[in-house]
Amino acid sequence: MASAALAMAALPASAASVHECAQAVSRCDGTISVPLNWNDPSSERITVAFAWLPAKDAAQGTILANPGGPLPALPQIPTLQQALGPVLDRRNLLVVEPRGLGKSSPLLCPGLNLTAPETISTCARLLGPRAQYFTADQVVADMDAVRRALGVPEVTFYGNSYGTLYAQAYATRHPGSLAAAFLDSTTITAPDGYALWPMRTRLDLLDLVCERSRACRELPGSASGTWTRLVAHLRAQPDAEVPLSSLIAIGNSLQQPVFGREASAAATAYLRGDQAPGRRPWSSV
Repeated sequence: MASAALAMAALPASAASVHECAQAVSRCDGTISVPLNWNDPSSERITVAFAWLPAKDAAQGTILANPGGPLPALPQIPTLQQALGPVLDRRNLLVVEPRGLGKSSPLLCPGLNLTAPETISTCARLLGPRAQYFTADQVVADMDAVRRALGVPEVTFYGNSYGTLYAQAYATRHPGSLAAAFLDSTTITAPDGYALWPMRTRLDLLDLVCERSRACRELPGSASGTWTRLVAHLRAQPDAEVPLSSLIAIGNSLQQPVFGREASAAATAYLRGDQAPGRRPWSSV
């Protein structure tokens, strides 16, 4: 059974037996077997779990959804159903448990306490080198294997928070299987689909966000340069309605696409003498 599942995950749907969940008329929970390292098909096999929820009416496509975290995804299916609402009347819903979590070959470290460094080092020794393969690029390869196993030609990826990182990684690595993507509370990534760490108070991320917005690109200078000039200006000419302490809080959110774009526009306006846009949003942060 395991070898058959592996072959099904490794081959296109046309060349492999379609998973039994593909014929389900109600929720079907299943598993497939995949390589620990997708770059080495002969590596150790692990189990990836998923749930397939057929559309209520005649299906007009499939949504591959991840709620973020990263946390186990299957327990969040009711939340995903609520978020997608009537869309699921005509779209199938596919939720794949990310490897290392929940029912997908979970990585377990008894006694782990993230505030106690000694337990972290113990966990690292326990997990060993195989932990390096529990990453977003391997996760989206698993997701695409489930898609193939179900005989689904393409998916629309719905990602929330950290799930948007999976969506971007999927788009980067499996563009031919992606019909569209909907990102909610976006996690910023580099062009290769990998997350950028640390994320907070990094002005290079503000530039990256601005480059992806036509309106922001049309502002004079670089976004990071404008922000730096604003801070220097407020140091030299303090504004009680825009205290530097508020800029520290704002700096932790500049990598958010919408917030970063709007903050750049407000900073540009402020430096041009129009203080209203800057005072209105920042005073409430």
